Amino acid sequence: MLIEMQAINSQCLAGMLPECVADVIVKEAPIPPSLADVCDRGVLWEANASELLLRVPEIARLLISRREILIEPLVPDALEHLHRLLRRTPLAALLWLRGAHGCNGAAVEIDCGAVLLLGVCGSGKSSLAAALLSRGARLLADDVAPVMLDEGHRPVVAPVWPELALWPDAITSLFGNSPPQGLEQVPSDRFESPYWTVRLDRFCNRIVPLKAIYCLSTNRLGEEIQWEPVGGLQRLQSGALLSYHERICLTLGARADQLQIYGAIANVPYHNVIVPHRHLAEIEHVADGIMQALANTQELSRHG
Repeated sequence: MLIEMQAINSQCLAGMLPECVADVIVKEAPIPPSLADVCDRGVLWEANASELLLRVPEIARLLISRREILIEPLVPDALEHLHRLLRRTPLAALLWLRGAHGCNGAAVEIDCGAVLLLGVCGSGKSSLAAALLSRGARLLADDVAPVMLDEGHRPVVAPVWPELALWPDAITSLFGNSPPQGLEQVPSDRFESPYWTVRLDRFCNRIVPLKAIYCLSTNRLGEEIQWEPVGGLQRLQSGALLSYHERICLTLGARADQLQIYGAIANVPYHNVIVPHRHLAEIEHVADGIMQALANTQELSRHG
């Protein structure tokens, strides 16, 4: 599944996108300096209702639409630096353009259901995913988690790639001096955080129903982990499915599509998990709490 860096070309990059957007064409092409009918822009991007122009400084410019990604390299080896980047903002943009939602989070599969782990950058989503993997879960996604509706309008999560972004202190805190057998560090680009390949039997490569959502945050003045249930209306008001890049999402994503997804998750158990301080030991306790909550739910369903 992994491709040697020196062999990467635009066709290889298309193969590095997840199955849920496998029909997208990736090719090199000249890109106009600016978009027409721009609705919003940031320092490195601008967007209209159907396209995203993304600038990767000193590497490339990308134009993302519903069915293709155009790449204009700025350096000869530009494509070698883009294989993981395509699974971040470009993937999220593709999802929004197709009526799905690109969440800022990780996702794992436990007992044939998806557990969505949301939170701002640095909140411990990837570390929590790794802790759950050590408890028998299988990885679905990290960084961008695709949430969409199936044919019955039920919320599901699609797999992305068998990789986790984990800093060495997270690995040491969670697993001691040696990582578990299911993780192997892979060479990372100089612009990236360290990445770990997840062994294929620890990766779930199929779409699974969404069964629970946990949103991580930190309270440095707190003394214990807090678990706060979030109701349906509160989810809608707070933007509970944290977007990978909210401003781009609001520009590209059709409001009606997003409302359908929010309506579909109304009955999915959702908790805010407030950790007293950003200490990796707390992540282990959160992982234990999630596993216990899922076991309790399964037990209730058996006797329901």
